[in-house]
Amino acid sequence: DAAAMAVQYGTKDKLCGPMLAAVKANVSLTHAFANYTLVKYGHAFGFGCFYDTGCLKSNVDRWPEGRSWRWQKCSQLAYFQVAPHAGSLRSSIVNLDYHEQQCFDIFGDAVDPSAGVADNIQRYGGDKPKGHNIFYANAGDDPWQRASVTSTLSLDQPFYLAKCDLCGHCGDLGDGSVDPAPRKYQKELIREYIAKWVAPWTAKAAADAKVNAAAVTVVHNNAPVVGESLNQASNVSFLVLLPILCLFLAFKAIMHVDLVRDAAATVRTSLL
Repeated sequence: DAAAMAVQYGTKDKLCGPMLAAVKANVSLTHAFANYTLVKYGHAFGFGCFYDTGCLKSNVDRWPEGRSWRWQKCSQLAYFQVAPHAGSLRSSIVNLDYHEQQCFDIFGDAVDPSAGVADNIQRYGGDKPKGHNIFYANAGDDPWQRASVTSTLSLDQPFYLAKCDLCGHCGDLGDGSVDPAPRKYQKELIREYIAKWVAPWTAKAAADAKVNAAAVTVVHNNAPVVGESLNQASNVSFLVLLPILCLFLAFKAIMHVDLVRDAAATVRTSLL
């Protein structure tokens, strides 16, 4: 992966430079490649949980993104990079069986790579995707271009391949200041298509916003001011409490009369 990722992500010059210099100086290519790997990726490259089957299986908290990436590859769709039959920097044991066995070692029977791929192709259409408003942006140095759409499928599923050196994977999302001309043109196409596709929704959102603003204005104009609201609330509160107050006063008067009558009777009884 140390060499493959350099090409895939548009930095093959960082790899080719030291290797060509080693050839010119007639020094060890192995040492030159090892030094490039250390400089580019650091001393921990290859020792992390990302490549360690046992770690991904038993130490799920150490590298969660590595495990989730493996889950997606093992359960849905993957582009397993295997060793070619001749002239490979990869070990010959890194083949399709190797990758699928890693899936089973990590996740057990919960995954089935072959079934996952078949389901994914059926669900999304394979090389004839079932979708709309999709821009297929590929790049000359990206190996994923061979697993992607290779031509425009319809008016709302355009395709463009940026054929240029150092144009790699996800480069359409990168810094535009250093883009070669084909990549700049690709980004401009992306902007044009996205603007076209979102235009109806943008117009609808603007219209909805105007309707909502008008409704708020009507409510605001019909609403009483704060002082009036308080006065109305006070008037309503007094009218509600007035009958209760009258009943309370009547009850108190009745109780007073009863107490006076009982007191007079008590006095007469005592005199007798």
